Amino acid sequence: MPRPKADPMQVKLKRQQRVERYRANPAVKERIKIQRKSYRQKKRELIRLQLHQDPLAQLSDVDTQQRYLEDMAEVSVVPEPIEEREPIDVGIILEEDGEILQNQGGQGQW
Repeated sequence: MPRPKADPMQVKLKRQQRVERYRANPAVKERIKIQRKSYRQKKRELIRLQLHQDPLAQLSDVDTQQRYLEDMAEVSVVPEPIEEREPIDVGIILEEDGEILQNQGGQGQW
């Protein structure tokens, strides 16, 4: 046999009383106070960081600065000379069914 349906107002009232009893506990009050304080501090810090984003903030630490300087010292600023190669013949090759019919070579001569 099903349980009789409870009055929604009674359910709400019982829930409120249960929460009040829980929050009346001094240990719970202290824990909630600490959690709220921590949450507010984190929230303020995030807002402050979002408002004042410093692109060089990552370089504020001396170890990071040294690493960047070492990396830049290893990178060569002067480009290496490119060795010269023979010019490639860009002649026109006419093909039909994979066979070369005519190779008009040279430097753009027809």
